Amino acid sequence: MAVSTVVTYFLWLTTGCFGLHHFYLGRDRHAFVWLWTLGGLGVGWLTEIFSLPRYIRESDMEFHVADEAKMADSRTERRPPFSIRRFAGELFFAYWIGTLMLAAVPEGIDEMCYHVLLSFLGPTGVALAIHTVANIGLEQCDLVLCFVFSYSVLPLMLFFSAKHAVEILMKGILVTALAVNYNPMSAEDGEEADGEVKKFSMSYLRRVWSRRGKRYRRTKPVKHNICWRLAVIVGLSAVLLGSLAAAVYFNARIKTDYGEEILVREALANFFKSPAWLRIKDTLAMMVDKLKYGGLSEFLDYLIKSLDPEGELNAYEVLKLPQTATEKDINEQYKKLVRQYHPDRFPNVDLEEKRKIENRFIEIQQAYETVSKIKAKRMLKNRKIEL
Repeated sequence: MAVSTVVTYFLWLTTGCFGLHHFYLGRDRHAFVWLWTLGGLGVGWLTEIFSLPRYIRESDMEFHVADEAKMADSRTERRPPFSIRRFAGELFFAYWIGTLMLAAVPEGIDEMCYHVLLSFLGPTGVALAIHTVANIGLEQCDLVLCFVFSYSVLPLMLFFSAKHAVEILMKGILVTALAVNYNPMSAEDGEEADGEVKKFSMSYLRRVWSRRGKRYRRTKPVKHNICWRLAVIVGLSAVLLGSLAAAVYFNARIKTDYGEEILVREALANFFKSPAWLRIKDTLAMMVDKLKYGGLSEFLDYLIKSLDPEGELNAYEVLKLPQTATEKDINEQYKKLVRQYHPDRFPNVDLEEKRKIENRFIEIQQAYETVSKIKAKRMLKNRKIEL
């Protein structure tokens, strides 16, 4: 089915950062890379406006496979030319996937097991990422070549401590990307090389890279139906999402006000025990009850009150009072808090602390004004009803 130029540009403009236009053109690998890098952090998405006409032409693979095969028959165009954009994409995507694989390994497991998992998962992610980018469009390379060079840093990963894993992995990324894009000398140069050993070695390199290295596609790729293509992208995305979730759950940390680091999973566990979450939970349960027993009108009334449009609930929290507090309780608490947080009581504190105290003092005044206004409105309304 012929693709539409108008549809392609529309998808590029509206959902370009997620790669939907590449999926429409049948460039599933490109779509997957764009999905997980947000269009190369937006840079690749913007710059590919100049490449869209070529992508549309390449969607007719029967013509282009034959066309590129003719080019490959010439002695000057045996392999695709070096592309700085593709090379940069390989480095960027490999770094993202490789470091994600490293971060997904739980730090709390056995030290030896942790080290071995780091040493194997990192290079595996690098090989798969570079292979994905290198096989976009009319170009291809073998996965075996990517694995051979990405695993060349495996001895270093095993020998050095885990804290050097990212640094070593970056070396593996560079070596693998350079190997994939390596272009051996032409046959004429090889014949002119000095020495039989050099001639033989260059001939061997040409044979290996002609079969394994980056080259033009000579056969038409198998076209799968859209359900299969979607299933593959969703499945691979699920793997990366699982890795990202593992990295956040097991290894991510946040800093407290005291400069201490705590695991995100511990912070989440504490959040689900906090008063804030319990209030949210009670509110949701009450909303379900209102909808179930009181109907839609009571549900909407309760929902509006829960959203606190007038700021009443927040004002009571600032004043540290229940909503059932009397006017006398509110006045007494307000006077107490004003005396406690008045800026004049803190002449010797630093500038940052003084600003916090002033903001707190203003917040207390605003909360008192909010509660007073709301109570006055209600009293006026009740008097009108009585009359």
